[in-house]
Amino acid sequence: MFLTIVTGVAHSGGPDSTCLLYLLNAWLKTQSVPSISLLSLTVDHQLQSSSTLITQQAANFARSLGVQNCILTIPWSIPPYPKRPENDEAFEAIARQARYDILQSEMKTYGSFLLAMAHHADDNVETLLMRINDQIGYSNKADLKSVLNPIRPRRRIGMSNANKLLGLRQWILRPLLSVPKTRILATCEHYKIPYTIDQTNFQPSITPRNFIRYCLQTRLDTQQHSTITPPTNSRLTVDLVNESISTLESVAEKYVPSTYGSPLSSRLYSAAKYVSDCRETLDEKVTSYLSQLTLPSPISTLTLPSNVPPIQDALVPPYIIRRILRYISPAPWGHPSAEAFGSSTNLEKISSLIWANSVPDAERRPFTLGSQVIWRPHTRKSFQGKKILCWIASRQPPILRNGSIEPCLVEITHIFKSSQDEEFQIVWDNRFLVIIRPTLMPSHVKKLLLTHTNARIVIAPYSKWFSPRLEFRYPSDNKECLIVLGECPNYLATPFSLQKEASPLGWISFEFIRPIDSI
Repeated sequence: MFLTIVTGVAHSGGPDSTCLLYLLNAWLKTQSVPSISLLSLTVDHQLQSSSTLITQQAANFARSLGVQNCILTIPWSIPPYPKRPENDEAFEAIARQARYDILQSEMKTYGSFLLAMAHHADDNVETLLMRINDQIGYSNKADLKSVLNPIRPRRRIGMSNANKLLGLRQWILRPLLSVPKTRILATCEHYKIPYTIDQTNFQPSITPRNFIRYCLQTRLDTQQHSTITPPTNSRLTVDLVNESISTLESVAEKYVPSTYGSPLSSRLYSAAKYVSDCRETLDEKVTSYLSQLTLPSPISTLTLPSNVPPIQDALVPPYIIRRILRYISPAPWGHPSAEAFGSSTNLEKISSLIWANSVPDAERRPFTLGSQVIWRPHTRKSFQGKKILCWIASRQPPILRNGSIEPCLVEITHIFKSSQDEEFQIVWDNRFLVIIRPTLMPSHVKKLLLTHTNARIVIAPYSKWFSPRLEFRYPSDNKECLIVLGECPNYLATPFSLQKEASPLGWISFEFIRPIDSI
């Protein structure tokens, strides 16, 4: 008997996602793989009058292929979903996050950990232009470093307020990422695949992506610059977009000289592919260096030696730091805030400080430069007794202000007093999974609950590494007394050897969940 692997397909009803669903379904039939099934997932944002008709047409097509379809309507204003976005808000970002949240929830219902999405080569070019434009807008320059952030062919979905643990265990696959839009449309025409066109995708005043798409298409069609007005509350201008296009063109001219004399679209596709390949290579180098350099360190921290051989590739050190920040930060994994927002200034400053061999040990000081990660100087001895200068990166404790409550204090008393569930999972500080099994609660803890009716059980931080522990707190003589029920051990490990650690009590376990992987 085979376990069926359910692969979700984000299916809007447009040409890209409809073509992807058709091709995946056809491919599975030729492969005779009974253990894989497709699930068409269609999101109705209810942000335009035609949305219900479009989603119904998508569902009908999926069923005509024999593929199960689910129409998912976003429940705006019902937590964890935000209120319906207005025209002057970050319309695109709000809708995207709500879409991911509802897709993830439905995937969980069907036990699916794979989501196929129909991003294609044109999307990759547009995304690169958006990110280059951001770099130009903030620093008035753009170079290869600012370009190295393409759409990834595969990656974790990433944490959100609605789906913390799911975001680390569910993956996005993009099989069409290297395929131009023209080929997708030609495929739809050849196989008579029906699809709908969302006209809002062609209105440049709605979203930054639409504006960039319009400017780019104007250059492609007429070789002239656009004069269209950008979206409200956007820093975009026609000149900035054109400068971004020129920057991406220059990548093709410098690194893919074979495209010289080709149409602009071909040069941009080639540049995007080159950038994607470079990022894959860079990620592999960063992983290799980290696996070689990291020293055993308390759980949720990372230790690097100060004295390392010079890294020849100048792009590698900042990306090593970026990966470390994302590994340790309490910001949601996958969110820009967990990576110092990609600030090359901060990333290069951190790498220069920790690998500044000329700084005497006595002059090294703790510092922080983003993502709520603190870097502390440290000294340890090698097996030969030689002193090794190191830096330990760990979660920066929150700064308490007047009237602030204890940081990261999570009360879970109700779990023990009213629940008969066998297991509760709580993501704490976006870094640890705390598993509570009330039915296995020891008798002495039950007795404490009966004795102290006003007591509370909380997950709270302890130690300078800001690790979690389970505490029993009860009032006594006008003060709160504390009994530690269990805590996350701080044994030494590297991110590449870290294993799930269960409490010896059996009813509590702690697991550090942030991956060190590139994606």
